[in-house]
Amino acid sequence: MNIFFTVIITFFFAGVLGTFVTKLVRDTSLKFGWGDKPNQRKVHTKIIPTMGGIGIFLGFCAIIPISFFSGLDLEKVVPLVLVGFFLVAVGIWDDFIPMRFTLKFFLQIIAGGFLIYSGFRVEKILIPFYHFDSFYQLDLGYFSIPFTLFWLIGVTNAVNLIDGLDGLAGGVAGICSFTFGVIALLHNQVELAVLSFGLAGGILGFLRYNFNPASIFMGDTGSLLLGFVLGGIGIKIGQLEQTNLTMDLLPVVVILTVPIFDTLIAIFRRLGKKMHPFKPDKEHIHHRLVELGLNHKQAVTLVYVFTLIFCVLGFWVKIDSGFLSINLLIIFVFLTALAIKRLGYVEFLRYTPPRFSIDFGTQQESYLPPMNLIRIGEKSLILLSDFIAISFAFVITYFLKFESGLFTFRDKIPIEFYTVPIIWFSAFWVILFVFSGLYEMPWEIPFAKKIITILKTVLIGILIFFLLLTDGFNDLFGEMNLILLIYGILIYSGVVLGRGFVIWLEKRYKILEYSDKVAVIVGAGERGKQLLEQIKKYPKMNYKIAGFLVEDKTKFGNSFQGINVLGEFDDLEKLATEYKIQEALVAISATDFQKMLELLYRCIGLKITFKVMPDLYDITAGHKTTEVRGVPLVRIATRNISSWGNFVKRTLDLLTSFFLTVLLLPLGICIWILVKFTSKGSGIIKQDRVGKNGYVFKIYKFRSMIQNAEKQTGPIWAKTDDKRITPLGKFLRKYKLDELPQLINVLKGEMSLVGPRPERPYFVEQLQDQIPFYTKRLVVRPGITGWAQVKGTKEQNLEDTKEKMKHDLFYLENMGIWFDFKILFKTIFVILSGKSE
Repeated sequence: MNIFFTVIITFFFAGVLGTFVTKLVRDTSLKFGWGDKPNQRKVHTKIIPTMGGIGIFLGFCAIIPISFFSGLDLEKVVPLVLVGFFLVAVGIWDDFIPMRFTLKFFLQIIAGGFLIYSGFRVEKILIPFYHFDSFYQLDLGYFSIPFTLFWLIGVTNAVNLIDGLDGLAGGVAGICSFTFGVIALLHNQVELAVLSFGLAGGILGFLRYNFNPASIFMGDTGSLLLGFVLGGIGIKIGQLEQTNLTMDLLPVVVILTVPIFDTLIAIFRRLGKKMHPFKPDKEHIHHRLVELGLNHKQAVTLVYVFTLIFCVLGFWVKIDSGFLSINLLIIFVFLTALAIKRLGYVEFLRYTPPRFSIDFGTQQESYLPPMNLIRIGEKSLILLSDFIAISFAFVITYFLKFESGLFTFRDKIPIEFYTVPIIWFSAFWVILFVFSGLYEMPWEIPFAKKIITILKTVLIGILIFFLLLTDGFNDLFGEMNLILLIYGILIYSGVVLGRGFVIWLEKRYKILEYSDKVAVIVGAGERGKQLLEQIKKYPKMNYKIAGFLVEDKTKFGNSFQGINVLGEFDDLEKLATEYKIQEALVAISATDFQKMLELLYRCIGLKITFKVMPDLYDITAGHKTTEVRGVPLVRIATRNISSWGNFVKRTLDLLTSFFLTVLLLPLGICIWILVKFTSKGSGIIKQDRVGKNGYVFKIYKFRSMIQNAEKQTGPIWAKTDDKRITPLGKFLRKYKLDELPQLINVLKGEMSLVGPRPERPYFVEQLQDQIPFYTKRLVVRPGITGWAQVKGTKEQNLEDTKEKMKHDLFYLENMGIWFDFKILFKTIFVILSGKSE
């Protein structure tokens, strides 16, 4: 029988049988009241039948008669079926009578031992990107059996852990199984292909009743089955084209990235919180996606997309383990790291929570910014457009350089050798575009302003290539420089045309960024009524008003002007996720300055666009703004500094602090010796300070007081006539020489050269209750100097601190490289004048 026909028949019959049995199991379970009850970790609210894994398994069993009548080698098929039967029985037991984890683990070891005895064993691991050379094969030796068991049980539990949303585990396993089947087909391994497509068919039949809203769950009957069968098939897929039970592990791991990644993150996260690594929680990828505002179907679909991407990448790595695969892997590792950050998993890198939280005027719990699928789609489409434009620019430049006859380059390199450079050139431009904010520009910004930003960014990129790839100004009008100029023009033209086409497409069909924006009107009364009328009058503003937010809901009831009153100002964080709010349109009284700032600072952490009516603009003075084209509203930028600006700021911090540390090292040694010999105690002291995001760090200073000065008085405000200050310390403080060791803090990433000065934890605890938005200072790295310092602000009492806070807030809202330079130059003059004490 033809291999493709066999595979198609297997997939079809497994799907049909899986569908029939799943329905039968569901109806029987409902009849007898068998099901899964909701709890804190579950997202369903009623009892749902389990044991859907029986349908998957019996659908999978369709491979037995098909293999028999097709004359396939049953010894390659039957072991996984028998193990599946055993695990389904274990799963049924566990679904009815939950067993201890140790017993379930022991039974999994028995199942794994049987598979190992049946030939599913890994004795050697192929080192990635090398072929058929024993020198690059890791011989497991005595660790062969433990490693195989670890692999099988690990994949099983990884699949089990992602079984948290309707259709999630089944869909992910089905995509992975289908990918294994395609790889097996390309290698003419019919038994392996039948196993893979049989499992995929059984899963598809089950998913008919498991998609949201699910009418049946797979339960442990399904998750244990899927994990072990996928693990077993993965071993055989990895051993294709290998000898002596050697497994090419990398492509299989890449294909199974989503369940493996989720499991590893869960283990590290729980260990970081000093929890048992296998204690259930509600922090898996799918839970985070729902928390970020996606509904169940959107969250599952997004996980499917990422699974498919990694399956395609794993497939490519399996069929071509060359440099192209290496480069693609590097890029996807980078994208995975970005996903970790976006999902809020960066905290597992820290083993203690921050001592202070950043309070934007609310006592509610903090929320992650809601995830917007429209914005994700917009960025993806623009990214695809940019990639196509950049790739075409490279190819056209190649042909102009080598094929047109216009240039005299002799050493022609075949175009296929440029595959990897195209990837890295594209990555370079995309990163440059990210730093320039080209993927964050609001839809209301005029296209003319966007193309100017694109032009500036392309000029910077071409300048970088000019400095790295040419002789610079020695041959300014040479052929290589002319090629670079042509390349830059092609990139600029392609990116502008591509983005223009994307915008035209979105406007034409009112999709993505040009679809309706979900917004809330903050404030009701006459101003809210006027704003609502303006929005109705101009439908091209593309607003979908979710409702009103008011200061006191009891005064307005549940609706105003026919629109729902969703809640009060304090409900903004919660409602942002619930309603996927994209913009807050403020229509409160211009005299409510405090409320305006409070709302603005709340929007910062939620990535909500903040817009005010034009006559309210004056009370937001000091905040960055952008004019909104054709809209009777003004956008207030809530971002302190662009990604590019932040990168440049940190780079300058590192380079400058390193240079100054080396330059001033002799002076520092002399000061240290003088401090040691003029008073008792250490030359350099360490003190607790509150840094970025509320984390406490140790700041370094030359000691300017007597030893253990703070132990005598406790934390007190600074005083010019403080008796604890030594004579040398007074001189050091006058010229800020005591702060020199803080260059080490800058190098460590705990501080910046410019920023709000870090304060002691004792005073932060006191001041955050007395000064509104005081902890907003913690959104950036503290600095050695700052705007408040060059303005001559002291900090000897509460009133001084409030004045200093005003200057710090002004700096935060106007951060920029040139502003930092201005502060640094002013600091030099302040120090030289001796007025910095």
